[in-house]
Amino acid sequence: MPQVFIRLSNVLLRILSMASRFCLVFGLAYFIEPKEMGEYGLVVASLGFSVLIIGGDYYTYSHRELMSSGSARWGFIFQHHAIALIILYFFLLPVQFFYFSFGLLPWSLSGWFFMLLISEHLAQEMNRVLIAIQEPLMASLVLFLRAGVWVWLLLPWMWVNPDSRSLNEVFFFWVTGSSSSVLIACFIVRKKTDGWQWGGVDWPWIIKGFGVGMLFLFSALSFKALTTIDRYFVVHFLNAEMLAVYVLYTGMAMSIYSVIDAAVTAFLYPRIVSAWRNSCLSNFNKLMSELWWTTILLSISLALMIGVSANWVLSFIGKELYVEYIELLWVLLLAAIVYSVGLVPHYGLYAKGGDAKIMIIHLSSLIVFFITMGLTTIVWLEGAVAVGLLVTFCWIGGAKFLFYRGIKSLKRL
Repeated sequence: MPQVFIRLSNVLLRILSMASRFCLVFGLAYFIEPKEMGEYGLVVASLGFSVLIIGGDYYTYSHRELMSSGSARWGFIFQHHAIALIILYFFLLPVQFFYFSFGLLPWSLSGWFFMLLISEHLAQEMNRVLIAIQEPLMASLVLFLRAGVWVWLLLPWMWVNPDSRSLNEVFFFWVTGSSSSVLIACFIVRKKTDGWQWGGVDWPWIIKGFGVGMLFLFSALSFKALTTIDRYFVVHFLNAEMLAVYVLYTGMAMSIYSVIDAAVTAFLYPRIVSAWRNSCLSNFNKLMSELWWTTILLSISLALMIGVSANWVLSFIGKELYVEYIELLWVLLLAAIVYSVGLVPHYGLYAKGGDAKIMIIHLSSLIVFFITMGLTTIVWLEGAVAVGLLVTFCWIGGAKFLFYRGIKSLKRL
């Protein structure tokens, strides 16, 4: 019963976080003009890309160490990860000015952008740490503070105060929420960690992490580029209003993964990595089987629920623009199903140490995306990005499945 209660509570918190994001997107669509909505979408996409860059994907190395180590070693791992992040910030934070130097984002938002970039990256890192040390409920609680609580303060404020309906107000509440979640997560992790004593710096350990992290970084950047380039493509080849539609639809579709991550992945993923690295093949196969069938059933069910209720939900916004292109939502929902299911072999491949294979697949996905999108523009310009994502996610999931099935030997990687 305690385990069932923990899992249900975790799902509830994640659903509340997802609902908060839903309400934020719908609220902004109601309160601000489509042009500003499109600008918000560009900031969000650019932040997602930059969060990957400044972190160097170092967590892929340190967290795999966490999931196979006792709590007595956690202090060493956290402290060395922090040193690595300071080095990465020093070199990679200045690079993010290119968004403003090349006119992709207005300079007026640069202050908010960098405050959000640092707070969101640290919040994401701490959320991942809580999952890695098998504290999914605490991770979901911190996520709700980061993505949910401030939304429920912002939207009523914008309702009663028309002068507050601006992106500056949104970013202020957002920075406050993400910064608060970092502080609370740090307190929880510190309490859970034994042997918190500073020793000498193990530079070979840190350098090895840079090697593994950079390998995953190229992979992650290639994949993240898909959900960053797509928005710039829409605003360049179509218009800002169409970008607002795309941002709203994408938020609805990709919420599918948020629920699956809370209900399934957060509980099974650390155990899957631990089972493979500790040579427990039967347990590994059992956990992977559970991850497969629950992801498939849940993603299809959620997609149908969203698709069927979409017209009714969108009508509340009161803007015909958001209902006019409803066929795009169905394509994006299908893409979200494929994306969610495709992450199952991804986690299996990551547990088996198939880092280079993941990078190759993600790099090649950009080629698939551009070719598919280019061909689709000939017959359906508005749907080119959505179809491009669908085909690309099929390619990524299928390739990872083949590579995952190809690694048979049990060994610590």
